[in-house]
Amino acid sequence: MALQLDGALAEAHCVLAHLKFVSEYDWTGAEREFRTALELSPNSADTLDLYGRMLTALGRHDEALAAVRRAAELDPLAHRSDEATILLRAGRYDEALRVAARALALSPDYDRGHATLAWAYLLAGAGVGMETMDMGGGRMMAMAPEWTLAYGLVVFLMWAVMMVAMMLPSAAPVTLLVAAIARKRREAGGTPGMRTAPFVLGYLGVWFAFATAATLLQWRLDAAGLLSETMALASMVIAGGVLVLAGIYQWTPLKQACLRHCRSPLQFLMQHWRDGALGALASGAHNLEYRF
Repeated sequence: MALQLDGALAEAHCVLAHLKFVSEYDWTGAEREFRTALELSPNSADTLDLYGRMLTALGRHDEALAAVRRAAELDPLAHRSDEATILLRAGRYDEALRVAARALALSPDYDRGHATLAWAYLLAGAGVGMETMDMGGGRMMAMAPEWTLAYGLVVFLMWAVMMVAMMLPSAAPVTLLVAAIARKRREAGGTPGMRTAPFVLGYLGVWFAFATAATLLQWRLDAAGLLSETMALASMVIAGGVLVLAGIYQWTPLKQACLRHCRSPLQFLMQHWRDGALGALASGAHNLEYRF
């Protein structure tokens, strides 16, 4: 309707171009409308930005960078992280890190800038030199880097944080019970006997040991060529076998024994608690044995 009233409205051509791009997937028509909008208003930062986004989606990253850099010159605050976003799409992660950091220096509270910087760190492989492979059409696949001490530490941290985040909450009932008993003993004037911090450290220590074992296993599986680029098992047969074994385990007496101890924290403490710091440490480690 707007273009019918005035075909020289650059903003209307820009909106039409964006709709053709995101809704109709009419790349040719979208580019035609973007070019018309820029001919009518060559210094429209918003049009240049949207045009750049479409170009990078089509794999034309150099043209996209030229458009968004011009948009940033015209309106640096509104389009300060767009260049970094396109560099990420192009697989140029080191450049994206620098550009995103520079954008945040202009406006430290810019949430989109922080998100872009986080993606840059993630796709750069957390500083361990992750390489990429061009898949065509502007798509990039991250390739697993060579195993080094730094990369091994990153993988270990990944396993450790994941296991703690998933499993520590499951120990909350018994941990709170230990803390409550220790507090009541102190209030009664007796020796605490139960120590919460060593108990939790014992629990975490086993998971850190598990993370170490998982890291070593991942290293050997990768060396044997049994892992894909996404660190998953490359063999569907092996992956399916692991899934079947995990399902069978759910029906074994061992699983039922683990559930009984996990569901009754008081029973566990009555049967397995040891006083003192080292005793609490051992009790925490022993409690985790029932959570595998």
